[in-house]
Amino acid sequence: MYKLFIAMRYLKRRIITYIAIAGVSMGVMVLVIVLSVMGGFQREFHEKIRGTMADIMITQDNFEMDDYEELIEKVLKVESANGEKMVDAAAPYIQNIILIKGLRIDFGFIKGIDPLREPAVTRLREYLLREEETEIIARYDTIEYQISGREHFLENVEAYARSQGQSKKDLEDNPMYKLYKRELEILRDDYAEVKENYEKVKERKPFTDEEILMLFGTRKTDLPGIVVGIEMFKHYRMEIGGEVVLLTAASLDVDEASQQRFEVLGAFRTGMFENDFRYAIGQLNEIQKFIGVGDCVSGISVKTRKSASGKDLFGVDEVRKAVENAIDARADSGIVVQTWQEQNRTLLQAVRMEKWLLAFIIFFIVIVAGFTIVSILAMMVIEKTKDIGIIKSLGGTTSGVMGIFIMAGAFIGTVGSALGSFLGYLFVKNINEVAGVIESITGYHPFPPNVYYLDRIPTQMEPTEILWVVLPTILVSFAFALYPAIRAARLNPVEALRYE
Repeated sequence: MYKLFIAMRYLKRRIITYIAIAGVSMGVMVLVIVLSVMGGFQREFHEKIRGTMADIMITQDNFEMDDYEELIEKVLKVESANGEKMVDAAAPYIQNIILIKGLRIDFGFIKGIDPLREPAVTRLREYLLREEETEIIARYDTIEYQISGREHFLENVEAYARSQGQSKKDLEDNPMYKLYKRELEILRDDYAEVKENYEKVKERKPFTDEEILMLFGTRKTDLPGIVVGIEMFKHYRMEIGGEVVLLTAASLDVDEASQQRFEVLGAFRTGMFENDFRYAIGQLNEIQKFIGVGDCVSGISVKTRKSASGKDLFGVDEVRKAVENAIDARADSGIVVQTWQEQNRTLLQAVRMEKWLLAFIIFFIVIVAGFTIVSILAMMVIEKTKDIGIIKSLGGTTSGVMGIFIMAGAFIGTVGSALGSFLGYLFVKNINEVAGVIESITGYHPFPPNVYYLDRIPTQMEPTEILWVVLPTILVSFAFALYPAIRAARLNPVEALRYE
């Protein structure tokens, strides 16, 4: 025990010791915050992808799947080795690329679904917007964009006026400046009113089955109908009940391209910009006719069996293998069965790598703190040369002297890790309140909801990840303590006490 007693005695009266602990704490705290926030983003990202896709997709190229009803029957009968059902629901769909005629021509995707079966395999009912909800969101986002544009213009005008030596009175007399300033005031008043309604829309109830059938089945014209992503709705300045022209082709033959006018029935919002900007959804039979593929589909969406809490009762890969066996999916059949992770493997790997690469870079803060530990202990060895000589002359062993300095380094690392983890935990728990304070002071929200489609900064603290932060930090502290400890252990007691 004398090693720990001496190590604490050497450390406790040094201000630089507390600086080293603070350095380690800062590194651990930042790592905990980064991993928690990135983990939250990863979870939200997975949820959004999984919400727009089914758990398992059965696909066949070139719209050759014409026996999909028979395949669905087989899929729904899939059972585990214990005779338990593994699939909750399945629904057919057809999907193809389209060109959209608007102010400019752009590409997108058209998806045909069965409104009765699709809500059972995806979160469609949660994403669909009622007519008044669509108008509120579109108006809210438009006003936000207009306010940002007016503010930017006024800032540029003010900066130019200052550079020309103009007074504030001269600026106020500028007709264009006065016009834009008045428009900005009006927009801000409208924004306050719309924002209140927008907050209510975020708490909207999911569509019922009756509402979904009403949405896809009601027409103001004789045209086929589509429900478009909210970003597409805003970008092309669409109106519910209005028309939009789409082009598509079932093959690369330009002569077989099909052009069709569609009635805009409504909008949806998934929270993923690309989906909300690129996708339009229609009834299966109408989209089949538009593409020109008869009674064929692109594939089948499958939802695995869930528990009451929404968790998978069986592994997705396990269900995929069972489905492959049930429908006899072979390489020569052209039928491919994939899980949602397999279809998004590259994207998911990129998000995972980004998280851990960022953590690896930030870990160098801990490394820098480790050099402080080396400096402290090296100075301590020089200052305590006489003490080390006395300890050795009284019977202290080489390993005992090493233990004193190793314990000192390990103490700094352990206390710094514990303190950093605690501070990181507190910060993560109150991160949205901190963001609110920053916004109130600077006027800038570090996590703009209109960019991320999230109202709060997502966080997820995993005990195992925190452990992977703390353990390396302690090991680094131990490693950096080795050099001073070895140097102290090699001191000759005779040399150490010769001039005392």
